[in-house]
Amino acid sequence: PEIPIGATVLAWGGTLWDWLDPLTPIQAVAVLVARLPNLHLAFLGAGRPTDGETGKAVALQARALASKLGVKDRHVHFFEDWIPYERFGRYLRECDAGVTTHTHTLESRFAFRTRVLDYLAAELPIICTAGDVLAELVERERLGVVVPERDVSALASAMERVVLDKEFTD
Repeated sequence: PEIPIGATVLAWGGTLWDWLDPLTPIQAVAVLVARLPNLHLAFLGAGRPTDGETGKAVALQARALASKLGVKDRHVHFFEDWIPYERFGRYLRECDAGVTTHTHTLESRFAFRTRVLDYLAAELPIICTAGDVLAELVERERLGVVVPERDVSALASAMERVVLDKEFTD
């Protein structure tokens, strides 16, 4: 996807599984682009690694929502092809923060999101949903911002803070 050089890029590392919430970050970016026109959200490896399928319900909803809000391919980008793991770190190092959001389910409480570990390895600030062990780590160690589930306003504020408050993210 075409992301301008020098853009502020928030990474969503990995597939769009149905138990995750890519819709709230898309809405938050749509809210922010008037104030932050250089902001971009990149869904890295939006297709599944085993078969490249992108037809899961939430993946289809994410693309439709980004189109409806007028941000698809302008501020929200879907990398359809899976990025080989040996190159994934290079992609993340070009980004300004990592994002992962989910709804509260039993799975989400006990899941150990490796995408968060990838963000840590790339030394990215993390923006994530509360309610799991990694969110507790992010909050405790001040590694980013933790927000309530499906709260567009809180997520937009977290994105704005991470983008604009360099003292916070350094």
